[in-house]
Amino acid sequence: RERRAPILSRPPYQGKSQPKKLIWRIIDATSEPGDVVWEPFGGLCTAAVVCADSGRECYSAELLPKYHAAAVQRLKDNFQLRLV
Repeated sequence: RERRAPILSRPPYQGKSQPKKLIWRIIDATSEPGDVVWEPFGGLCTAAVVCADSGRECYSAELLPKYHAAAVQRLKDNFQLRLV
């Protein structure tokens, strides 16, 4: 019998945005303005928002369509960003 990885219907890391102040402290401590930041679990793209506010470029990924759509809308509503 083949074993497969479990599929989580509600990942525990999703469902709410992380505090911008916390994400800011992490990004500020690990990068400089003008740097590129990689956000592998985008969620609602709090890191992308912090990067846009602080002069950093952010690449973010999100697999779940509902979070991807919410993040794109959040970024479009608040910033003039190039979304790819």
